[in-house]
Amino acid sequence: MHQSTGLRVAGGVLYRLDHITRPLPHQPAVRKGPPVPIIFKSASLKVSAAAAWEIVERYMRNDIHVFSTAEKQRVEGPWRIITSGGAEYRELNLTVDPQHMFASYTVPNVFDSTFHHASMRVFDTGDGGCRFEWITDVDSDTYEVDHTDLYDVLWADLVKVVETGQEAPWPASTAD
Repeated sequence: MHQSTGLRVAGGVLYRLDHITRPLPHQPAVRKGPPVPIIFKSASLKVSAAAAWEIVERYMRNDIHVFSTAEKQRVEGPWRIITSGGAEYRELNLTVDPQHMFASYTVPNVFDSTFHHASMRVFDTGDGGCRFEWITDVDSDTYEVDHTDLYDVLWADLVKVVETGQEAPWPASTAD
């Protein structure tokens, strides 16, 4: 059981502690082989948990521009389509849980990976601030190393938008 996330894995099924006898509606795929690597980002912020969660929820609704590398973004059905570097990436929301301030999404086939899952979580620290986490699991052992610089930029953008509530700037090529 992982105390900070309120989640538990039993028999390969992910459970919320408040629903310990029932599995979550989105059952994880059974994966054969070694565990997938993760990219873990965490920061203590001086903004309230409620304000931070509002930004996460707005991102999940495609209601705010968060990443400065994104040249365009639009919605097609359940997909959030992000254009960056001339390539389109399709993001699909999996979970938006306001009670637990937890959101997750997947970006299939991003950078030739066959598995991608990302989550954002806000924790109230009780002092008027919060802890904000962004975790990305991928299937490639080299994904994190290959994309470290990009994820550092994305994380800096995400933290700035969550802390200030102001959208990230659009790339110069799209600001016309």
